[in-house]
Formats: sequence, structure tokens, C-alpha cells
Amino acid sequence: MTAIQNDPSLKQELISRAEEKGVGIPLLLTVEPPPEGEDKTCNLTRVLDKDTTKRFISRCKVEGVSIHSAFAALADASIVTLLVENNHIQNSYKMCNGHVINLRRYWTGDCSDAMGCHAHAPLNLWTDVPRDLSGKFWDFARTLHRDLHQHLKNESILFREAYIKLCSKKEQSYEDIFYQANPMQVDCGFSNLGDVTGLLTDDGPYVKPYLLKRHLSLHRTDIKKLCTFPFFHSFRGRLILNLLYNPKYIAEAVAQQHCSQIFDTMEKVINGSTFH
Repeated sequence: MTAIQNDPSLKQELISRAEEKGVGIPLLLTVEPPPEGEDKTCNLTRVLDKDTTKRFISRCKVEGVSIHSAFAALADASIVTLLVENNHIQNSYKMCNGHVINLRRYWTGDCSDAMGCHAHAPLNLWTDVPRDLSGKFWDFARTLHRDLHQHLKNESILFREAYIKLCSKKEQSYEDIFYQANPMQVDCGFSNLGDVTGLLTDDGPYVKPYLLKRHLSLHRTDIKKLCTFPFFHSFRGRLILNLLYNPKYIAEAVAQQHCSQIFDTMEKVINGSTFH
């Protein structure tokens, strides 16, 4: 922080990088006109069976791709499929993905007693998604994986944190700071908790946890127009997806199609089948 404060050129570069925003609207909003439904957050829940979950994780390891990056690639491919099916034809599509990052990865020492949420406002990364990903899906997933992990390694997140602390008003709440750090044009957001099985209470004599659902009130944030926000994790060997969306901007039918297409594409890329 001190180095940034004492270097005006570095501070200005940091501000310029952090305030960079895309133009236009999220691509999924072009599938059909916004329904102008109730301004709220809906949650579509899908639970993958154990066998498919295991095959997906194994394929990710073979391809050298994190589960997070592979799932982001699936969501992007799903959006492209919906666009093509609705005659929005391009050779490629420029998309912005927002990745929620756990800041604990940058901590040192014993942090076992640090409780609470220590997530950074989504790291927004732009990528060109080819229309035809058949036979090229894992190459595309590796590109996402490489770009995301490059930003994690060069600590772009910490520069973003510094920007928020330097350029925000003292009277602002943390929630205000968190949400102002996001551009409005984000095609898809991602939050991955990994395997949460060990984090939950063991089975009792009468109760056995089966499902963990996560939720975020998108409609109460500055990222209202974010089309969909997949929250995903695994529990007891099953991949669980909570796909969040705001019906004011995206119709339930489109959200359902997006959700189904993610898993249809997953089955195909696991087996090496063609799609699109």
C-alpha cells in the first residue's frame, strides 16, 4: 500500500486497470428480450450423479484443467449454443467472466482461526469464445485455466484490493465497496467452494446432510444485469450447481436452457463426442 501511495504513476496505472470496463450488454440477454419480471433472485439447483461427477473430475485431471476452469468453459459453451440456436451467428463471441476469488490463498502463517467471508469482488476476465468448439473444448478450457491462474500468480487480485482501499470513500460500507468494483457487463459469474463434505457436521442418529444450497441476492447488488451466476461445489461425491439469475432480465425458460445445456455439454466433452 505504501509503495502505491508514494508512486503516483503506479497508482494511476492501478486505477486505469481496475476501472477498465467492457461495453454492450451480456450476450445471454440477446437470446430473447428481457421479460421485465419481478426484480428478485431465482435459484435453479441441479445435482449431478456420483458416476458423472467422478468421470468429469477425472477428465479434468487428464486434460490438466482445474474443475473451476472447466466449468467456466462449459458455461461459456452453453451460452454460445443458445446464441447460435437463436440465430445470433458469429465466428467468435467476446465474453466477460467474473471469478470470485478466496483471498486466503495469499495469506501467510496460521490462518485457521480466521473466520468469515474473505472473498474478493469477482476478477473479471475477457475471452474470445469460438462458435465451433467441437473437438476443441479442452484446448479452450486450458486457455481459460492459463489466463485465470496467470492472474492469480501475478497477484492482480491484491492490486485490485489496494485500488478499492485507496479510491473508496471512508464512509462507504464494505458491501458498497465490494459491489462497486464490478462492471455491469459480465456474461457469467462463478463461485466454486470445492469439496465441502469435510466442512459440514457429521451424520447424527436422525439426520444425514444430503444437499448444500448456496444463494446470493443478485438483485440487491450493482451486478443486477449479470445474466447467470453459477455457484458450484461437490458434496458426498456429487457436483451441485446453484444457478442464480434475475427474472427481471432473463426469462426462466432461458435460464433453464442454459442450465441444461451446461450438463448436456459436460456429458459430451467427457465422452469426446461432438457438439454444436
